[in-house]
Amino acid sequence: MDSINVSAGYVRLVREGEEVLNARLVISVGIKQKEGNILHIQALVLRTSGITTHLYLVEIWIDLKREYGQRVSKEKSAECECKAGESAKCKHVIAVMLGEVRLCWLR
Repeated sequence: MDSINVSAGYVRLVREGEEVLNARLVISVGIKQKEGNILHIQALVLRTSGITTHLYLVEIWIDLKREYGQRVSKEKSAECECKAGESAKCKHVIAVMLGEVRLCWLR
């Protein structure tokens, strides 16, 4: 639900985020910091526009006290270094969030 809400209902973002995830372009995901209820996640995602060694840094802040679907912290939200990432609405952010969901199901 969090990834759907971050996409602001744009089906294309969710579809493209899933394509990035399925193409295994999400290289690394980890917890950078936990401060109180806020979990700061960082990920590295390969660019989809041409095969290069340039990676996008994706950062997501999650408020663990909020209910599912509302956990992406509104204060900092989510960021990506790509052009669309300035608005926190990009396929790279969605790919990282969808990947985390899949990992939770496997645990």
